[in-house]
Amino acid sequence: MVEACWEEACRLVKGSGLPLGPWDLPKAIRFSAETFWSDPERHRTGRLDLPAARRLVVADALESLGFPRPDLARAIADRYTGLRRESAVLLPGAREALAGLRERGVRMVLVTNGASDLQRS
Repeated sequence: MVEACWEEACRLVKGSGLPLGPWDLPKAIRFSAETFWSDPERHRTGRLDLPAARRLVVADALESLGFPRPDLARAIADRYTGLRRESAVLLPGAREALAGLRERGVRMVLVTNGASDLQRS
């Protein structure tokens, strides 16, 4: 799912006039993401604002290919964020399980290593 969303988001390059092959940018994004998320401090702070972290990753990827285009990086990263949100689904039975717990009076909390607003949606 992650790869498919990145590939779809990277299609925005087609209209940009950049001479990139279909796999150039997704490959550069994978490398940039691995570098970005491998740093513990960036990982800690990046999880708090995933859309901003994704913009940094894509900007770094474009720059590594010789195309410093913050406007395009933002568009691609934001498209990816939208695609990920659209593709999120609950596991089968999750809604019913939560409703059953709520009916029994079980208190529930959300524990996450990221921004709670993204997790809640």
